[in-house]
Amino acid sequence: MYDIDLSEVYAELGRRDFAHFVQLMRPQYQLVWYHHRICEAIQAWEESPKPYHLILSMPPGHAKSEYAKLAMAWISTRDRTMQSIYASYGQDLADQQLHDVQSILDSDEYLAYYEPALNSKRAVSDASRGAKRTGNYAELLGGGGWIKSVGRGGGLTGFRVDRGFVDDLLKDDIEARSGTTRDAAWSWITRVLMTRKRPQRPLRLLVIATRWHLDDPTGRLISAMPGRCVELRFEALRSDMSDELDPREEGEALWPAVATRESLEEMRELDPYGFMALYQQRPVPASGTLFDATWLYRHEVVPACPGRWIQSWDCRHGGKGAGSSYAVGQLWFIPDHEQVAYLADQVRGRWSPEETLEVFDRMQADPIWRKTSARLIEEKADGVMLLSLRGRAYPGMLPIKPTADKEARARLVQPILRAGQVSIPTRAPWLADWLEEVVTFPGAANDDQVDATTQLLTYAFTPDHKDKTEAARSTWAAMMG
Repeated sequence: MYDIDLSEVYAELGRRDFAHFVQLMRPQYQLVWYHHRICEAIQAWEESPKPYHLILSMPPGHAKSEYAKLAMAWISTRDRTMQSIYASYGQDLADQQLHDVQSILDSDEYLAYYEPALNSKRAVSDASRGAKRTGNYAELLGGGGWIKSVGRGGGLTGFRVDRGFVDDLLKDDIEARSGTTRDAAWSWITRVLMTRKRPQRPLRLLVIATRWHLDDPTGRLISAMPGRCVELRFEALRSDMSDELDPREEGEALWPAVATRESLEEMRELDPYGFMALYQQRPVPASGTLFDATWLYRHEVVPACPGRWIQSWDCRHGGKGAGSSYAVGQLWFIPDHEQVAYLADQVRGRWSPEETLEVFDRMQADPIWRKTSARLIEEKADGVMLLSLRGRAYPGMLPIKPTADKEARARLVQPILRAGQVSIPTRAPWLADWLEEVVTFPGAANDDQVDATTQLLTYAFTPDHKDKTEAARSTWAAMMG
């Protein structure tokens, strides 16, 4: 029989495996699925024979900084020759984060498995009294490595770095909208941090951030070094279905214990732009190649006046797979006294043909939607089915057969938006997705909302097109008997 010291076994497992180290240091944690993904990503980043920079893009309040601090402690445990910095937008915050790392290395949980990593004296500035340890710098015992904190713009003269933990170099939206501040953050990364690489050792950066702007340091790093960066991105509410390792249904919250779907939907309605950036990690530009968000008017409610209610449907080929496109139905109001189209409501989803019919019927029963005088249906894919099966059931079913490509149709209506003839709600659960798609078109991942919008605007404000559409309606009505 051999006496086995399980603490030594656990300690070795912790050195080898980051997820196990997290469980040793934080036994009270109940890790959810994406925490395990983070642990796996950090493990791969640290052990890859080909160095790269890891970017963790996550919503606020979802433990991104906690895992960065645990990773710094873990790496310092595995190799006490390691020289690492923790950087943030301000020195005070960076110092606080380093204090938390020191607290991990000082903790009873740590000392139960590992030899002390830091001088037990909380403030030692004299090297003759042992390993130095101050609020923004601490030397590792038994290896000569160290951990250090630094704020954006702070100097690193005299220091060589193996690992950089970069945690939110931009403080808030105000800083993110400042080109000068973005340039300063990027300059600090490229001209300070990256120049301090230790000879004969690779520099690996772990960048953790919520996305504030397309041109923020995260965006610039991905653009400038596409072959040297790996991004792990988590949306607060899942909309991108391409990640096969994400177990959530579409629209499901990332961590309901922290932020429920209902609370996130409320945030999205209150601030569509901020929600797309901070919570979905997809910052929306103010303007794109074709459309500028500043052209759009905003309304709290649709005007209560005489006018036309018009639906616009872009129906896709049936199928509910993650890679399939969306179908969308929009409700618009155009007052008789002004040439402005008010987007009143929208439904959107990856529906099967049967579900498309169900959604269409449900919307026709809605008190507002049933005010419609014209129902524009793109005569393609499931739209053909919709026209065929519902052509007699509802008045004003108008088949629309595009004669130009998507971008040409968008360019046709560009002057309409530029002239301020489109108004969108100040709040709506679907508004953030609509804005993102419109202002990033034609570079957006999807174009269904743009198609439905251009279809409506072309019909409503292009007389020749309207005449052709009415002729098509007459022909269709004759065919339907």
